[in-house]
Amino acid sequence: MKKITFFTFTLFATGLSFAQTTFAGSVSSSPTVISQEILAKDACSQEVLTNNLENGGLFGGATNQSLAIDIDVPANSTFLVEELIPTFVGDATSTQFVFLANDGGIPGSELATSTATETDNVITGNNFGFDFHQITYTVDTPYLIEGGATGTKIWVQIINDADGWESSTVSSTGEQGAFKNDNSGQVWTIGTSDYVYQVNGQCDILGLGQNVADLVSIYPNPTSGILNLKMPASIEVKSAVIFDILGKKSNVVYSNGTMNISSLSQGIYLLKVETTVGTLTQKIVKQ
Repeated sequence: MKKITFFTFTLFATGLSFAQTTFAGSVSSSPTVISQEILAKDACSQEVLTNNLENGGLFGGATNQSLAIDIDVPANSTFLVEELIPTFVGDATSTQFVFLANDGGIPGSELATSTATETDNVITGNNFGFDFHQITYTVDTPYLIEGGATGTKIWVQIINDADGWESSTVSSTGEQGAFKNDNSGQVWTIGTSDYVYQVNGQCDILGLGQNVADLVSIYPNPTSGILNLKMPASIEVKSAVIFDILGKKSNVVYSNGTMNISSLSQGIYLLKVETTVGTLTQKIVKQ
């Protein structure tokens, strides 16, 4: 399993057909950049560079505006979203993440919702009379995205009490940031900039672990009770975790080559086994 870090740094959009509400449209700009931290990237990473606090999209306000970003997962891979690091205009005291389906290139129906735990808060500068806060959140209920045969896009809406979300027009990954407000009839619309964020989690490119699959045997599958993991004595299991289809970690524990899944509801699960020779990801069916 590889640690994945997605970087996306964005600007607040202006000149949109449905008029996104931004700071640059109403407040004079005088940016003071304190820090623009660039973190280490993994092979799976995506990034869009910040543009020195160029702009930001308003949360709420007179137009009741909502904002969202997209995450793309390539075909034949999975991504477990565990951490999000957005940069907000102003501070936030409470934050919630809403995972949305992709509906023709814009946010669609709700897939899952998770609360978030703040673990770090760094002021990166000041513009429009506001401090910009880079806040690190642990996603309380990690969300699993499966790329499938053709790749998958989902959207993440952030709900909080910050003044806005930093944005950038320099570059973008996937679609530009999405917004909806009273000007757009509360219909999601793609803007002309992306919102500044970083998303971290666990990334698996299915197929890279085929050598592990040749060494590890998982049976019976389907099963209603005991799941066996058999492998050569030279291989050590570092961790074995079962997630449901929404990415929620189960309470099933690995012990002496077995996992008792009798407490799980019937359905499809994802088993991730990290060993000393690599990581194996396999779907498990609970009867």
